[in-house]
Amino acid sequence: RSHALQRRYRRADLLADASVRHAFFDHRLPKDVFTGEDLVRWRMHVEKSNPQILFLSEREVLSDAARALSAADFPATLALAAAGSCVASLSYINDPQHPADGITATLPVEAAGAADERVGQWLVPGLLKEKVETLVRSLPKAVRTHFVPPPQFAEQCLAEIARARLTAAEGYSLTEALVACCKALGDGEVAERDFDLAALPPYLTLTYRFTDAAGHLLAEGRDLPALRRQLRDRIVRSVTELAPIRYNREGLNNWDFGDLPERIDVQARGLKLSGYPALTSEQGRVGLRVFATPQAAAANHREGLRRLFVIRARENLERAVKHITELEQLRGRYATFGDGKELQTSLVQRVAELAFLPDDAVVRLEADFTARLDKGRANLDVSANTVGQTVAGILKTVQSTLLAVESAKAPAHAAAVLDIKEQLDRLLEARFIARVPWAWRTQYPRNLAASSARLRKLTGSGEGLANDERGMIDVQPRQEAFLWACRNRDASHGPDPALEQYRWMLEEFCVQTFAQELGTAVPVSGKRLDQLWSRIRMD
Repeated sequence: RSHALQRRYRRADLLADASVRHAFFDHRLPKDVFTGEDLVRWRMHVEKSNPQILFLSEREVLSDAARALSAADFPATLALAAAGSCVASLSYINDPQHPADGITATLPVEAAGAADERVGQWLVPGLLKEKVETLVRSLPKAVRTHFVPPPQFAEQCLAEIARARLTAAEGYSLTEALVACCKALGDGEVAERDFDLAALPPYLTLTYRFTDAAGHLLAEGRDLPALRRQLRDRIVRSVTELAPIRYNREGLNNWDFGDLPERIDVQARGLKLSGYPALTSEQGRVGLRVFATPQAAAANHREGLRRLFVIRARENLERAVKHITELEQLRGRYATFGDGKELQTSLVQRVAELAFLPDDAVVRLEADFTARLDKGRANLDVSANTVGQTVAGILKTVQSTLLAVESAKAPAHAAAVLDIKEQLDRLLEARFIARVPWAWRTQYPRNLAASSARLRKLTGSGEGLANDERGMIDVQPRQEAFLWACRNRDASHGPDPALEQYRWMLEEFCVQTFAQELGTAVPVSGKRLDQLWSRIRMD
């Protein structure tokens, strides 16, 4: 046990001095016991009445420092979700050469979706001060000088965290809490990204270990998002298979499953996990299933809901689309992107969304669905003409923008023109009329106008090219990170709402960077984008 304590507490001063053990045996052994044979004879006699006479207690083995330690500082378990329903067993290793040096949290694989890395950042109380001090030392020098000396400032941070309740239970990550502490205790500005997490020694970050029902290792490492990606299929399958059968259906043609709860409880290996029921739309068919995260459920539910409205009102929708003013002109302008059938399908979906879900509501009650269906049918013609006018304006602007891009031939502008073409390719993706959220689709004229304005600025003055190059330095790394994330995510799990939000914030950032005079639909900056990206990476 003494060696286990040294591993757990990462201290070498927990064993009592050898003189304490010498005194213990000197006190118990008779003066006439000098040889091994003497010791054996004496033990045979005395241990009949006192078999533990030579057993050392913790008092003789452990130092005063060890006895002063609290077990709560290095617990055997750790709740890795704010609700406390995801409890990991902890093991401790004190070996800098070991890949799992530090604390390992072992969990069943079913809990991988519930484990919160923001909670894991806090480690255990016994290592918190050291971690805080190390993070303070990791700040850039110009910032760090406001928070010295680090050991004393770390103590002040711990007191402020307790006073202001900047804890995991209140929803704070450790770095968020430290930003608040720096603001309250110092006079320097600190952002989360200023803390260099790479400067932490491995033992100050948690190792996550996920096992199957038999206790076999499935995945282990310190990067929880990467482990989740590795185990995603297993997580999703577990939640879906454990959910009640009424929430696993395919081929729905009507809302015949009653009211749909936002969350249900799913039991797995003694854990109470959360499942999130939602409608789905796959290959034109509506289904019902349970997702492992509320974000995935919300994104899929929106698509499934729109598809169910289309199924229930298809004839009415198709009739309304046929009466869109100048429909033939729309077909001609859309020919660059797809055929008439594709346009018809996209328009039907858009009209359904505008007629039945104009407020972007999350419909989960059967009565609400029925009421919206009846009310929306009465507004289909108005919704169809609104969609037709919006799409016509977009396609007209698209034509003029593409012509301007094709006319830009100057070699010096080649990099900027290529960047604009790539942006237009993303905006005008296959079936973009149906796929892109309507709220952002209505911003297309301004997005496209920003591309045209950027082209004009390239040739308008000597500073145009230099300004554009500086803008690309800000924009392109964020674009590349976004595209990498899109390529490496599993599309079978449906849309990623946070990634979608980042995509459209990035489009607004392009407007802000290259055509600021046009304004943006939402406040945007490099800092806001980076904060959103950090949350995406954490999730």
